Amino acid sequence: MDVHVWLPWVVLGLLGSFAHAGTVRIETEVPIEVTLKGLPVAKSYSAGVVSLSNVEAGEHELQVWRDGKAEAVRLTVPEQGEVRLLVGAANLSVVDAGGVPVADGPAPTVVVSVDSAGQRFALVVDGERRGLVLAGTPLELADLAPGVHAIEVRSDDHLTIWARGQLELRPGDAITVKLYRGRMPEVFGRAGAWSVPQPQRADQGPPTTP
Repeated sequence: MDVHVWLPWVVLGLLGSFAHAGTVRIETEVPIEVTLKGLPVAKSYSAGVVSLSNVEAGEHELQVWRDGKAEAVRLTVPEQGEVRLLVGAANLSVVDAGGVPVADGPAPTVVVSVDSAGQRFALVVDGERRGLVLAGTPLELADLAPGVHAIEVRSDDHLTIWARGQLELRPGDAITVKLYRGRMPEVFGRAGAWSVPQPQRADQGPPTTP
């Protein structure tokens, strides 16, 4: 198994070479230790990323240790490409080689609210109108699958777009979104869940590799 490390990680064990092998990319927000087939393979002392390549293709069970407690997670390593393991303070999730989240825990929940009296917003998720958000009347979204969802915050008549972004949901997430007029939403529950894609300039062209 070859290893590509983004510090601060320590690689503890190697598994050998296989004719059919893929990559496990581990992204963590907290210090962890990871074992595979009973063998310690990596340890982090803070948030970071490690890429374990040449892992035998097929289904594996990893043990992820956080705060002295182990939690098992199953994932399928592809013959080509990579599978991602995302580790949060209280949840684990897997994104397969096709970029599709694999459910491994409770469904995520999202609660959208407004603090300022008199403000009203319309919420659009993945191009679908989901309802109005009023002060004192939060909107709960319990049917969103793990993955990335496009969010638009509009005026109640849908003529003005106050904010656009992407909300990445993982199994077990409990996300709270607070809306404000004239500024970006505040998102609580997991760091990095909310992002705003940067538009590509017309003269920029496609990205190139050195």
